[in-house]
Amino acid sequence: MKTSTLALLALLGVTALATANDYCGLWVGQATLTYVNQVTVPLNEDNVSEPKDPAIPQPTADAAHLRLIVHVDGEGSACLLKDVAILRRSTEEPLTDNDLALVTDEQLYPSFPDQEAVRIASAVFDFGDYTATAAVDALVDEIASQVGATVYRLPITTTSNTAATDAAETAAQQAAEAGVASKQLLAHADSATRFAVFMEDVFTHLDSIKEGDASMVEAMANDLATNAVYADPRGINLLALIKGNTNDAESICRRYADTENEYQRTITGGDFAAMIADAADAAGAAATNENATLGSISNAVHALQAVIDAQTDALAWKLAHKDDNAIEFAISEVLDAIVATAAPYTNRYDLASSIAAAAENAAWERHAALPRFTPPASIPTTDYTDFVTSAAFQDCVPGAAAAAAEAAVSAKKSDPFIDQEDLSNTAKLAARYALQSVYIAAANARRTELPMDGAFGPGNGTTNLAIAANTPGGLTCTIDLPASHPTNPFRHPKHPDHIRGFDITRRIRLDFAGESGDAAEHTATGAEALAGVYREEIFGLHKKLGADSDIGLRVEGTFELNRISHIDTLNAK
Repeated sequence: MKTSTLALLALLGVTALATANDYCGLWVGQATLTYVNQVTVPLNEDNVSEPKDPAIPQPTADAAHLRLIVHVDGEGSACLLKDVAILRRSTEEPLTDNDLALVTDEQLYPSFPDQEAVRIASAVFDFGDYTATAAVDALVDEIASQVGATVYRLPITTTSNTAATDAAETAAQQAAEAGVASKQLLAHADSATRFAVFMEDVFTHLDSIKEGDASMVEAMANDLATNAVYADPRGINLLALIKGNTNDAESICRRYADTENEYQRTITGGDFAAMIADAADAAGAAATNENATLGSISNAVHALQAVIDAQTDALAWKLAHKDDNAIEFAISEVLDAIVATAAPYTNRYDLASSIAAAAENAAWERHAALPRFTPPASIPTTDYTDFVTSAAFQDCVPGAAAAAAEAAVSAKKSDPFIDQEDLSNTAKLAARYALQSVYIAAANARRTELPMDGAFGPGNGTTNLAIAANTPGGLTCTIDLPASHPTNPFRHPKHPDHIRGFDITRRIRLDFAGESGDAAEHTATGAEALAGVYREEIFGLHKKLGADSDIGLRVEGTFELNRISHIDTLNAK
């Protein structure tokens, strides 16, 4: 796997230029699992099995192999990928990292030229946006709670007539709808819109916030984080950053407002790379002209249509994004580097191509030093927002409430002494069944990359095998696969009993070998490599283990990752 991927990239002739972070880029490799905590145990002399401690994984007779794909951005933050395509943005040679894009969103494929591309995927990792399913669960929980409480109080008996049961169902349904409305579960699910409103208030009151008075926006920041289906801590985190960096408050706010990461996707995009190449060529040509000066080289560069177009787009960005001059600054920085590099060659007999190459290298070195920003992990995905604003979600409460009320009333009529908890559980099952299609739509919400917590690189974590899971870890993430997700292993589309599976949780952890700050080692093929220990704990596939039933299936093994690209931004066109 590693060799073929690296060979394909070598055939492309990829040359790495300056990077924003020592470890940024795309890392691909595999984990080899050789330990598990649920193993067959021999019988002792009394013919009694002696099970091992489920907290400590034990050696296995064979190994399992998982492909790993990890991307590290310009600030060093990592995310786990399930697949990525390496697409060419340019057909010109020689090909560099700046002519390629790492694309995790297949909907962007039509934005690139037709080509034979390298696509890397891992069959063992899949992660939808489970928050969409959580939004439906919140509705179901509230409906079930209200219906159970209402029906429990009503005098329904085995002799109740149709009028009485109909009235009870109506009362329970109304209580459920009122409960959902009072908690604003539908309106508050749209975190994207609520955060946009919050950011408008932040910009309005920014001077006061910088002076230490955030009272005008603190309530909404707390509301975003707590009073919503989608717990969104961005508001609280932003206010904390502003208080700690008042001199840079405007820049911090603008980056938080850039929820689509357009700034970084612009400065790492194909148009920006093409502008740098054209500007370097123009500088090289201008520097070899008789009587060339710094001013004449600068004029030649800034007269380029690619530069004019980029500056026009940057101005439009600035006007639409609260006077954000970040893209203007980026353009100015790389063009200044090009002109400053070409100027010393004036009135000499150097080749224009040599001057252009030196100027382009200088521009990319300056580009690597441009400010980077890791988008908050809590930004809702487009799929999540589309789902919670859809009619399927917004209009689903009456039907679910009616189904829950009917089931609960029927249960109480059959058993007048049924307790409230059983009534709520009955209502929950009925509501879930009524919302089957909504759950399926929610489970189809996609997440193309999964942010990881912790630091990427040597020295982060504990590389001893067969240790307890609560020891300090290096890089971690959690995959939640909803019961209705299309790839849930318990689902079977042709079996009526397997329409819904079980919620599955996978806690993944990478611990890196080496000392903090070490450079990646080089393999025999010339690739940069990092190694360490892979650990995973899985809940939902098996009964929980341990005396307190709080231990899942634990596996361990070693991993190796090879850097095959230095591109620090995903999905930049």
